[in-house]
Amino acid sequence: MSRATIAFLCLGMPRRFVSNVLGSVLPVLPSCGPREVSSIAWAAARLKAMPADEVTRKRSGAQTSQLRDNAQASSAQANAAATAVQPGSQQLAVMQYSGFIERHTSPAHTNSLSAGVTAQWWGAVLQRCFQLLPQFNGQDLSMVLWAVVALQQHLEQSYQRPLHHNPQSAHTPDSEPGAEDMNSTQGQTRAAADARAQLRVWQQILPVGFIARVLQVSEKGMGGYGPQALSGLVWALAQLRVLPSLDWQDRFLQRSATQLPQSAPQAIANTAWALTVLEASPPPEWFKAFLHSSLDCAALAPPASIAQVLWSAARLPHFRPPQRWVAGVCSAVRPEQLQHFSSQDLANTLWAVSALRHQPPAEWMQAAVAALQRHAPRAPVLEVSAGLTSLARLNYHPGAQVGGACA
Repeated sequence: MSRATIAFLCLGMPRRFVSNVLGSVLPVLPSCGPREVSSIAWAAARLKAMPADEVTRKRSGAQTSQLRDNAQASSAQANAAATAVQPGSQQLAVMQYSGFIERHTSPAHTNSLSAGVTAQWWGAVLQRCFQLLPQFNGQDLSMVLWAVVALQQHLEQSYQRPLHHNPQSAHTPDSEPGAEDMNSTQGQTRAAADARAQLRVWQQILPVGFIARVLQVSEKGMGGYGPQALSGLVWALAQLRVLPSLDWQDRFLQRSATQLPQSAPQAIANTAWALTVLEASPPPEWFKAFLHSSLDCAALAPPASIAQVLWSAARLPHFRPPQRWVAGVCSAVRPEQLQHFSSQDLANTLWAVSALRHQPPAEWMQAAVAALQRHAPRAPVLEVSAGLTSLARLNYHPGAQVGGACA
């Protein structure tokens, strides 16, 4: 099945038809090559063909089918053949998003296409990817990692908790608990049980050592990766909270510096955001390429890319962009275009501009205030308050209009 054929399934085909097509993949997985299996994983994630969580399965009832049996058998074989986790895939314990606002969607327990698309189905598909990783090119790797990111986000939204790869068991107090202590202990026990259930699903999905092998393969093949593959790769690692080795980072930064001039605005923004989250320390040649490339395409960049680029420039360690660069990026956004910024992008842009100590022209600031005022009645309070705080840091006082709109 070609990549174009799989992509066609994303164009509004009926859910039952898509489910049947994805279900028919398992018997032919052994004959799928790198391009086919990476396309299957990407398309399934794009179609939100996610494994239903335990709550959903209990509500819908147990449905056993030959498809599920085949998937379970494939997953069992995959787990038996999996290799151990290798060095270089250290998990980031904490991700600092100072000043950066991210929108989190509400949990969805029913976005599985059908009972046939299960954690075991994903386990079989990703195990085939695992076997073929040494043959993957950069685009294949970035597509598969994009699917893994979507799966992790699905589990975190379904269980309403971050995915912890080593959840600790609930603490049981030695002394006789009171009523308040018992409620607290019961809450901790439920939380621990949820964490274990979440981890069990994740272990069914992702083969042991998958990310470590991705890092090994990508480090060897980095010299041949193009702009889109590079940005997709580092973006996914940041989303998965995986900290690559310093050698991997050095190779990436060297290759990225040569590819940034050919990168699209979104690829530049994703790369800068990911390096900021990973707390990388790019060399001067990378910063030079970043400044030139981001400024050259600023006029064509969508609002989200502008917000990411400015935020990253304000947060990258050991880096302070020149004021002429900040002025150039801001001036590329005409005042009337600020009306098209989402409340999230507007808040992030204003925060970055204030953190970079840049004072935009009065017309630009007035347009930003008007956009913030338009968002105020419907936007989350965090985004409106962040925007107002940034305006105050810029010594710009819009009066009571925006605050009144929030009331």
